[in-house]
Amino acid sequence: MAWGICEWYGHRIEDMTPQQRKEAAKDSLSDTRTPELGRPCPFIQQLERGAPCNKAGGVCSIKPYGNDSGTAMPAATCPRRLLAPDANGRDVFDVLAEECFDLSSTDRYAVVREVPFLAKLDQHGNERGAKAGRIDWILIADPDTTTEWIAVEIQSVYFSGGNMDVDFQKYVQKPQKLNVTDTNRRPDWRSSGAKRLAPQLAAKSPVMAQWGKKIAVVVDRGFFDEFAAFQHNALDFKDSEIVWVVVQYNSKMEIDIKVERYAKLEESITAIQATGPVKQHDFESELVKQVTHDTDKVHFKIVP
Repeated sequence: MAWGICEWYGHRIEDMTPQQRKEAAKDSLSDTRTPELGRPCPFIQQLERGAPCNKAGGVCSIKPYGNDSGTAMPAATCPRRLLAPDANGRDVFDVLAEECFDLSSTDRYAVVREVPFLAKLDQHGNERGAKAGRIDWILIADPDTTTEWIAVEIQSVYFSGGNMDVDFQKYVQKPQKLNVTDTNRRPDWRSSGAKRLAPQLAAKSPVMAQWGKKIAVVVDRGFFDEFAAFQHNALDFKDSEIVWVVVQYNSKMEIDIKVERYAKLEESITAIQATGPVKQHDFESELVKQVTHDTDKVHFKIVP
């Protein structure tokens, strides 16, 4: 099963005409910087009117192609995709404002993008002046006081198994059909979650907890369903450290936004990693097999 383009420059691939696909492919293969192409990003217009697409290649999401795709859901490859409004015009910030701060649709709140959070230190522990990390967004429940707020991290997925340029080339040549690489491209949940998201939360959440604040993490349904089970089931906003917000797509890529779970940091990281140690007996049996069969993984040494 290979994953290919689901949405391209804000449009469902099925809804694009062959000419639109061909033009999109040429733009994606060009040397022009994506923001300079002048293609608007429809998913953040409610936050920044006229904002252009800034995703290299313009692929907003991918989906599985082939008879064995089963019930696999599309996966957002651009964080902005997760900021789109639902059918009622509500985005993740509106949902968080209501669920976490009891704000109504008429209440005023603010969101601030890319707020510096981590500072680089020298060998003496002094700040170098450069910033090493940022919070994606800060939702401020009361802009007049700025005392009530929540950090918001938006996590899309990386993919592995084939450069998207292969698909772009196919759409230049045959834009009338849906094209996808023959390689086993797939969402790389491991790199996106355990290697990217978990360390981010481990670095930021303890500081937030000291400040008495929370982190909301926004992922799509396919990403969240890759997690292992969470330990607690009855936490509320007050007792939590991480607020999990899930974006789910229907067949037309319309979305539903839901605060899926309130959780602690430790259980969140355990769920993201979704791994556990093998049994010692099985581990050592594998060692015996490798050494006995003298595989290419084994290197025998002689003590001088």
